Amino acid sequence: PGDYLDAISVPLGCTTTCVATFDNANLSNSFIQIAAGTRYPANSENAALAGQPITFNDVLIYITIDELMVAVERRVLSEMKASLINYYKTAGIGKYPWVAPFVSPVNISSFNSSAPASFGLFPLTVVPLTGTSAPAVTTDFDWSIAGATLSKKCVGIGAGQYIDQREFIIGSFKDGVASGATATCTWQVNGPSAVACDYVSTALPSVTKIFSVYNNAACSGGIVGTSTNNLAPTKVLLTVDTECSSATISYLAPTASDFSRWDWLCPTVKAGTTFTVDVSYSVTNLGGMTVGTSETATINGQTRLASLKRMRYQPLMPYWFYSNDWYLSAFAAVSPTDTPSPVVPCGSATKLTSGASANVAALVMLAGSRLPNLPAAPLQTRPSSVLSDYLELPNRTADTSCNFAASGATVSSTTNDQVLVVAP
Repeated sequence: PGDYLDAISVPLGCTTTCVATFDNANLSNSFIQIAAGTRYPANSENAALAGQPITFNDVLIYITIDELMVAVERRVLSEMKASLINYYKTAGIGKYPWVAPFVSPVNISSFNSSAPASFGLFPLTVVPLTGTSAPAVTTDFDWSIAGATLSKKCVGIGAGQYIDQREFIIGSFKDGVASGATATCTWQVNGPSAVACDYVSTALPSVTKIFSVYNNAACSGGIVGTSTNNLAPTKVLLTVDTECSSATISYLAPTASDFSRWDWLCPTVKAGTTFTVDVSYSVTNLGGMTVGTSETATINGQTRLASLKRMRYQPLMPYWFYSNDWYLSAFAAVSPTDTPSPVVPCGSATKLTSGASANVAALVMLAGSRLPNLPAAPLQTRPSSVLSDYLELPNRTADTSCNFAASGATVSSTTNDQVLVVAP
């Protein structure tokens, strides 16, 4: 680096009274530039340098964080715009999705789209549109339970005989797949790294299982025999509450009925994750007896479990949009005539206005960083349920006027919203 970049001591021309030496080549992350044409002062300590041009010609151009973030925000807006256009093209009805109503963003569910919201938070997931069967939230997942220490549950089956329900849980529900409307998953407060899923089934096939039969209520001894038993489950509820430290997300090719699908894979769930299994079933033909009672097994509180293998969800944006918290300050608006069904949020207006553009179908916005305490703009506090804590005029009143700032307007210390028109 020293063959390209210069170093110099100050004050210029010093010999014994030097205060500091600036070296652009020493990798200290501290750099200096001196105006072109500068000379050593006439009274330099080093008399030989007095009045001579300095031997320093590095030229610097720097970028401030404010300048950088304006460019980054425009990049994020471009991704938001592209996602809405893709949704418009693939949904099959020529409409944009509902957005998420503006509320205090204290939970990830606050960012789910909801009819008939046409102005608000940029949605995390979208509700199904008329004419499609695209899921609003996660609809299926695979799980694998390993290394769990299940609590013994000894239940009576009549005539002084008992069985241990653990054998049924481990043998029948250690691994599985939940699909379709029977499974629902919701993201937890810290976003797509944590999830809670419920899988309910009431139409399970009978399971044939060889049970040990005990003669005591502790199922600890006194085995009186084994029997092949027909177990007819009447209800199974699997609840998974997990946080993943190394989740990966990949895109799946769309189908005619499911046009935006992603796989969420968690190879190893965090220690302390809870899998709860509730099973109701009837036991028949046990040792020649018919037992009609129904038992429920609840196995929970495990501290070591293997994996949540696969889960699918339907976001509009890539994973970085959520993992870097862009969604917390992202907004969107759709004109009254371009939502899945007509809405009337702005009186007689049928389209949005953005600056001089008065025929806008949809737009996206990012609220810039919080503004300082100014006479005309009190300090913005976030999270907040007050729109003015995020947006400035005219954007903060646009939910009733449909009138927004111009696309690409210059940001300043008093207004730093960025708007990008989606269409036309």
